[in-house]
Amino acid sequence: MKFSNEKTLKFKNETWGSKYLFAEDGCVFGLAVLRPGDEIQAHLHETECEVFYFTKGTPILTVDGIARRVENNDAFLVEAGETHAIKNDTESEVKFTLAKFKK
Repeated sequence: MKFSNEKTLKFKNETWGSKYLFAEDGCVFGLAVLRPGDEIQAHLHETECEVFYFTKGTPILTVDGIARRVENNDAFLVEAGETHAIKNDTESEVKFTLAKFKK
């Protein structure tokens, strides 16, 4: 068994972005915060699918050029090879959990 506590970990960009509670070969689990105006640029994972579960806020999630307004408690599965981005174009903080799995 492994243990992690998010309060002991730093965000990728100090006060926002992602932080991984677990990062094992083939499996990553973490959370992310986007402040108003923050954005995760478009990117893809060749061999990993990624799951997002949004718990706070209503950002725009774009997958392969198709944009969708997220609502609280929405979950998305982005397949390996799909280009995706998340933009917080609102005045409120966005929080979500994420998991990546090798295909």
